[in-house]
Amino acid sequence: MKLSKYQRITIVLICLVTPLINLSAEPKKVDPYALPKDKSAEEICRKLAIAAHPGKVFSFNVYNDNNVFHYQYEINDQDKNWLVICDSTTKTIIKDESEDLPSKL
Repeated sequence: MKLSKYQRITIVLICLVTPLINLSAEPKKVDPYALPKDKSAEEICRKLAIAAHPGKVFSFNVYNDNNVFHYQYEINDQDKNWLVICDSTTKTIIKDESEDLPSKL
């Protein structure tokens, strides 16, 4: 079977374009358990959190939100607990909330 010139061009174009379409259609896979490669942001965020609320950091977590890492600190500052979340990319505090502790009898 002999193919016409236009049929051959069509087959070549399909072979060239199909891999491009498949690559762009695949969603980027994010490892939810990945840790940030650059550890310097954690140190900066910790200093910001402690500067905002001097006290003892009693809990620390790292969250991966589509490869944007957030550091969460829980700080005990005398009569309050503070929840501070820092964005590792911008190195800024994005959430700062307090919780009153029950009074000691």
